[in-house]
Formats: sequence, C-alpha cells, structure tokens
Amino acid sequence: MKYLAFICLFLLFICNSSYATYSTAYYGGFITKVTNPLACTELNSSEVKSGEGSYTSWFLIPLFPFSQWLFTVGDAGVENIAKKAGITQIQYVDERTTSVNLFIRWFESKSYTVYGI
Repeated sequence: MKYLAFICLFLLFICNSSYATYSTAYYGGFITKVTNPLACTELNSSEVKSGEGSYTSWFLIPLFPFSQWLFTVGDAGVENIAKKAGITQIQYVDERTTSVNLFIRWFESKSYTVYGI
C-alpha cells in the first residue's frame, strides 16, 4: 500500500511539472503566481508611461506538440498595449502569470505591463 501511494504521488508530481518548460514562467505547483521581466532596454527619461493588457484562458488540451486552449479571452499584444497608452519607445515589459494546474492546466491568466516613453 505504501508503494502504491508513493507511485501515485510521484506520477502526480511528474504530470504537474510537465509544463515547466512551456513558457518563461515556472509552472510546477497546483496554483502558480509568477511575475517576471520579458524585455529591457536603456532609456534615460524621467517621464515613464505604462499600459497594461491581459488575457485569460481555460482548459488546455494537451495534444502534443500542439497544445491548444479551449477558450481564450482578452488582448495582450505588446504593440497594442503600447499604442493604447501612447508609448512610442518601449523601455521594458513585465509579465504576470496566474495558473491552476492538476494534470493539465485548467486556467491561466497572463497580464503584460509595458513601460516606455
């Protein structure tokens, strides 16, 4: 019985960590909330503007190597975010990811914040 419980926990760990290389963020736990920088350039300006965009997806269907989301809503294009905020030169971009994983990724919300002048 101990061995069966160990094998089940090991398989659960392997299945949940299978998306660890899916993106730049770490996806390993049941609920993941990560913030990381994506791009950075050197601009010397005291007037930094920012804009934000996000998208939300539900139910990742793991059809390897072409995994697809069943539903996705939102607009998180960096160019669109910069245009809406009036940014002409992008200084850096931050990405915030929140996801819920149990064997497959059930929910993911990504938010991008663009900074520049």
